[in-house]
Amino acid sequence: MIKRILLLITLAIFIIILAVFIQKPGFYVLNNKQNSKLTKDNLSTPYNSHYTKDSIGIYLINLKRSKDRLRTIKPLLGQLNMPYTIVQAVDGNFIPKEKINHLVDFKNYNKYLGHSPKLGTIGCSMSHFKVWKQFLESNNQFALVLEDDISFNPNLFRKIIDKSLRISELWDILSFDISHGGLPIKIKKIINKYSLNYYLFNISHAGAYLINRDAAYKQLKSSLPIKMPVDHYFLRSWEFDVKFAGIEPRIVYQTFGDSEINNVKDTKNIKEKKDKLQKFVFIIKTEIIRFIYNLKVILMAKWR
Repeated sequence: MIKRILLLITLAIFIIILAVFIQKPGFYVLNNKQNSKLTKDNLSTPYNSHYTKDSIGIYLINLKRSKDRLRTIKPLLGQLNMPYTIVQAVDGNFIPKEKINHLVDFKNYNKYLGHSPKLGTIGCSMSHFKVWKQFLESNNQFALVLEDDISFNPNLFRKIIDKSLRISELWDILSFDISHGGLPIKIKKIINKYSLNYYLFNISHAGAYLINRDAAYKQLKSSLPIKMPVDHYFLRSWEFDVKFAGIEPRIVYQTFGDSEINNVKDTKNIKEKKDKLQKFVFIIKTEIIRFIYNLKVILMAKWR
């Protein structure tokens, strides 16, 4: 009798936990009508549906006040022998408070990340959205997006960019400055010891990446309100049905630590209501679907 009661109690607890797990968001959180409306209101512009095949535009994100960073990276960009556009970064310090409350979903940001975003994080996200928008208005098929706090070997970087463009069917977003392990799975050798990889687990950084028009459009369409840092958008590839890849070993490095775009004060005016259970469930559900989706992408690439 006691065993039966304990079994029923255990079963009830399991059902409650399962119900909470299912009810809490985590699998799909970015694509919704609210996103589309806000993006249309804040970033609306007629996108150019025509492009020149295999063309690439380089976009350097730079804060107007970060003149030292610009002086440092310009010689490296010059050695790439590719034209580039300097895009003035959005400075989070100067975004009006009322606009921030409109641009950021603080409630869900706190739930997913466990804290509110810094003004710099908001500015960083808006800067990348600005680049995607500018890219979609161009005639380029691909964009190379660079933050101003990076360093690289220009000769090697150029070779890998050229090689990567020849196998663009394998990626929609291709990162060159992957941080953390992520359990990379080699898909294609690029040159020497460098290869294109897919990842089964979480990684980070958005300092240097290639992106095609389809991925830029899908992500821009779901960009607002901001619910997480911009590099987290990339990694939720299942929400956009895109292929995220990275070059291993990494060939781009941060030279100044965190970019000045990120390095500004907190949004202290926002009260944080932390929900540790929500954050935990969100992380678990995210990692489950990330693993399943990326495993599918890996198997399809191996069998093609």
